[in-house]
Amino acid sequence: MGFTDEDLLFKVTPIEQISPRGWPRYIFPFELPADYNLDEVTQVLRDGWEATCRRLPVLKGEVVADPDAKQGGAIKIQLLDEKERLEHIQPITVNDLRSPEAYPLTFSELKERHFPVSAFDPEIFTRRYTWPSPGDRLPIMLMQLNFIRGGLILNWNPFHMIGDGTTFFTWTAIWAEECRRAQGLHIPEPLELRQSIVSDRRHAINPQSPSSGKSGRLEDHPQYVLLTDPAKQLAKVLTSEGHLGQIFYFSKESLEQLKKDVYPQNPRPGEPTYISTNDALTALAWRSIMAAQYPLEKIKGDEVSVFNMAIDGRLRIQPPIDEGTLGSFVEFIEVKMPLRRMLETNSVAKIALLIRKAIVNMDEAFQGTFTNDMIKLINNLEDARFLSPSAFLDCPGLSCSQTSWAKFELYGLQWGPLLGDRIKAIRSPSNGILNGMQIMMPELPDGGREMLCGINEEDLPSLIADPIWRNYAELR
Repeated sequence: MGFTDEDLLFKVTPIEQISPRGWPRYIFPFELPADYNLDEVTQVLRDGWEATCRRLPVLKGEVVADPDAKQGGAIKIQLLDEKERLEHIQPITVNDLRSPEAYPLTFSELKERHFPVSAFDPEIFTRRYTWPSPGDRLPIMLMQLNFIRGGLILNWNPFHMIGDGTTFFTWTAIWAEECRRAQGLHIPEPLELRQSIVSDRRHAINPQSPSSGKSGRLEDHPQYVLLTDPAKQLAKVLTSEGHLGQIFYFSKESLEQLKKDVYPQNPRPGEPTYISTNDALTALAWRSIMAAQYPLEKIKGDEVSVFNMAIDGRLRIQPPIDEGTLGSFVEFIEVKMPLRRMLETNSVAKIALLIRKAIVNMDEAFQGTFTNDMIKLINNLEDARFLSPSAFLDCPGLSCSQTSWAKFELYGLQWGPLLGDRIKAIRSPSNGILNGMQIMMPELPDGGREMLCGINEEDLPSLIADPIWRNYAELR
């Protein structure tokens, strides 16, 4: 069956069918001129967004059940009626918090404190809750413009099933350009979207068979489980009560030191000879979160910690596809380690080595067709809604998960003088993005990185006091 490029944008891939069915609630602070005009700024953002939607019509859509699908729980994308979209759904709403009574902090005060997520109450700053309730409409994009003294706190909520960090960056890059155009600015090098970022979606819809001798068996993917009672089994990860997000900063120098500290020394045959910065940060976060939650004296038996790390499925599909292909390609791998063994040593190196080995073993076992096999697995399911990353069953708890926004390179985007030119930070509301999820932020202009840690409120003081963690991490 052939698809036009527009068909390919609206056709939901198998990987998207199992992607998170919720809205990650991004917070983007913009420093505005002291005498900014709320209506003028709002109009530029709205005009820019409508122009973005004309370039990517899928952004005018909503997710609905697909009654014609053979697979249970399948969804599809349909275009919203234009009048209904603008008047009922309202992709962009405004929240005026400029009076001290409405919100006590100024933009300058937030900036001086490095925009702590504790300052962003989700009840005030976000458009809606992450997870939909029965009967909710599922528009692909919802935004809330929170105007405070000296700036704008933009709440940006894309429906995660339809995109990931790579896709979200493309959407925002177009929007930033269109906001500059709406200000009457000359665009010397307009963003040209490669046709392949749309046309290559056909390989994620109808991929070739895995070339590794695999056949989409669940036992080959222990990082996923089939749920029997999703509401009960995912209760921990779906509630926001008692959960906090906390930003930590890693300077360029501390990242270099961390990588040096965990780099393999005299590796044995068959062991990895390379550790990435992301491996090192991931290992440090996993160990430190577990140490905060489970002091050694409280470990009673042979508990095993399960770690799920998100990977980019675009890089593991045959035939190869454009690395900027639009859509959601969020997939996971699993790493396990006995909790006592993890915490009895002060070394992060062994954990980093375990993570790197899991990545290498996965790539070798699937011979570059990990995504092909995942798609085959999904297509064999009776109901795609029941496939879940294994760590989500006890997160936060013995399980932990991590994703990277490294490709969500928002700091380089220019929005024009009316919007302060560039965003000042990437944040979440005070309760984080997802329970037990550790998020690696993109590189900062100074070469450092930030991490958003999701942790139970009662365990945050232990994480802040952890000497191994704080040897590299600064509190923000």
